[in-house]
Amino acid sequence: MLENGLYEQLINQVIDRELNDDKKLIKTRKLSEEGSEKILSRYVAEVVELGLRSCGSMAEKIDLANNLIENVKNQTSQSSLSDYAIATGDGSDDMANELLSVSDKANNVQAVNDNIEVIRPKTSLVESSLFTGSDKEPKMFEELRNEIASADRIDMLVSFIRCAGVRLILKPLEEFTARGGRLRIITTSYMGVTEIGAVEELAKLPNTEVKICYETKNVGLHAKAYVFYRNTGFSTAYIGSSNISRKALSNGLEWNLKITRKDLTDTFDKVEETFEIYWNSREFSYFGLDDREQLKKALEAERQSKPHIGADTQYTFDLRPYNYQQEILDRLDAERQVRGYYRNLVVMK
Repeated sequence: MLENGLYEQLINQVIDRELNDDKKLIKTRKLSEEGSEKILSRYVAEVVELGLRSCGSMAEKIDLANNLIENVKNQTSQSSLSDYAIATGDGSDDMANELLSVSDKANNVQAVNDNIEVIRPKTSLVESSLFTGSDKEPKMFEELRNEIASADRIDMLVSFIRCAGVRLILKPLEEFTARGGRLRIITTSYMGVTEIGAVEELAKLPNTEVKICYETKNVGLHAKAYVFYRNTGFSTAYIGSSNISRKALSNGLEWNLKITRKDLTDTFDKVEETFEIYWNSREFSYFGLDDREQLKKALEAERQSKPHIGADTQYTFDLRPYNYQQEILDRLDAERQVRGYYRNLVVMK
C-alpha cells in the first residue's frame, strides 16, 4: 500500500498495479533521456542486490553477476564489457577477491620483507559514512591521519586553525609533503580564533600553499572540508563541522559526512569545483612566513571587534533561550545563512 506523500521512484509492475486507485491523486513524469542512465542503473542495482541475497553460495553470486554482465554486453553489442567480468583467481577456490593496494616493490623493500600492512582508512573508500563523535566510531584525527597516508593530493578548508589541532595531524602531513604530495589550505581570521603559530607550522611544509580570508565581515566562510585525492580514483572528502582544533578532531560532538567519489560522484565533483573557485577568488590571499604581521593585526582586530570565543573555551553554566527567543534566533540564522542578510532589526513587543 502506497503511503500519501512525495516519491521519486521508477514505476515497476507492483507500483503500477497499486496506482490503479480512483481515490488517489497521482502525479507522474516521463523519464527523460538526460540522466536516465543513473536512474535506471540505481534501480537495477537495488533489484540485483535483492537477487544476490537469495543466492545460496558465493559461487552462485559471482555467476549471477557475470551472467548479468554478459547479458548487458550482448544487448548493447559492447564486446569490451567482457573485460568487466569478475575474475575468480587461479581457480583453486573459485572465489572473487578485492584489490586493496598497488605499490612498487623497488620502493618498499622493507614492506616486502617484513610484510608490513599498508595504512588505509578504517572506513570505506567507496561507501559514504557519517562521523558524529561517538566512541563507537574512529576519531576524526585518527581517520584523517590514515587518509593523509594514502593520498596523492590534499585540500583543506576550515574557518580557523589551532596549534593543538595541527599537532594531531602534523606528522603524517610532514611525511605526505616530503614524498611530494601537494597540500592546499584555506582558512580565515574569523573571530581571531586562528593561531599564528598553527598557520606558520603548516606553511613551513614543502609543497604546501596556504590562503587566508581577511574579509570576514563580507565573506562568511564557515565551511569545513578535508579532501583527499587519489590517482587511483578512490578519492574521499569529509564535510561537516570540524575545524582544525583538538576538541573538534578528537572528542567534540561534531558531525562530519565522509563522501567518496565512487559513491557520490556528482557531489564530490562539486566539492572539487567549489574549492577551486574559492582558491582562485580575490577574497583569499596567499600566506607566506613574511606575512605574519598582517595576520597578527587581522586576528587582533577580529578579537577587538567581537567577543572572543576560543576553540577551547570552557563554560560553567548552561544558557538556554526561551521558546520565543529560540524562534527569533532561528529566523535570524535563516536570514544570515540562507539569504546572506547580516543587518537585522529585532523588535520585541
